[in-house]
Amino acid sequence: MGKIEENMNILAADSVDAKKIYTQAWEFFKANWKLVYKAGLLFGVLTYVPQFTLDAILSALQASEQDFLVAIVGLVVQVWQTIIGMGAIIVFLDIIRNKHAAVVNLEVFFSQTSRFWLYILASLRYTIIILIGFLLLIIPGIIWSIKYQFVFYLLVDKKLGVKEAFDVSAQMTEGIKWKIFVFGLFGFLIVIAGLLLLGVGLFIAFPVVTIASYMLYDRLLSRTKFGITQEAIVGEIA
Repeated sequence: MGKIEENMNILAADSVDAKKIYTQAWEFFKANWKLVYKAGLLFGVLTYVPQFTLDAILSALQASEQDFLVAIVGLVVQVWQTIIGMGAIIVFLDIIRNKHAAVVNLEVFFSQTSRFWLYILASLRYTIIILIGFLLLIIPGIIWSIKYQFVFYLLVDKKLGVKEAFDVSAQMTEGIKWKIFVFGLFGFLIVIAGLLLLGVGLFIAFPVVTIASYMLYDRLLSRTKFGITQEAIVGEIA
């Protein structure tokens, strides 16, 4: 028990060690790549195949019929992709926390439909805050985007209301926004490196960066009333 408590303190104090988290994400990917690719492939199919199909149908219609249908189809696609994106948060967090015991199927991807309107309200609030921030000489927009970047995870993972999700995300990032910015920059450079490798490297870069982002979220929960996950503690011990 002493070892677990010790590692909880370490994680709380040093939650944004970019090199360490990305290294752990790489090791996790190597050990669980089949599961990660399964989730990524299912996410990609559910997200883009309906969109490409509808776009192909629209392109075959007469120009006079397109305007109204394009607006309707665009709205339907946005709703569909939002629902899938919410489910993806649950899927990838489950993979990070439970590895091969994680459930990756269609049901989970559609499991968060009841929180759709909360997600939309949070998206509107987030967008307004960031737009105001960028109008105030850009820097505030960057700071606020970092401050509230975990809102959508919290809405889905912890079933919080909109206001509480913003408050908890602010708590998670208090005093470490610069470290989180560097963490994001590190991830951006990994993706660029993957792109430079004839694009093939993206098949590794994107999963590793995604895994690292979810690992960061799990670590920063240690700064809130939810505490750190047992899986993050065990990963640190290992």
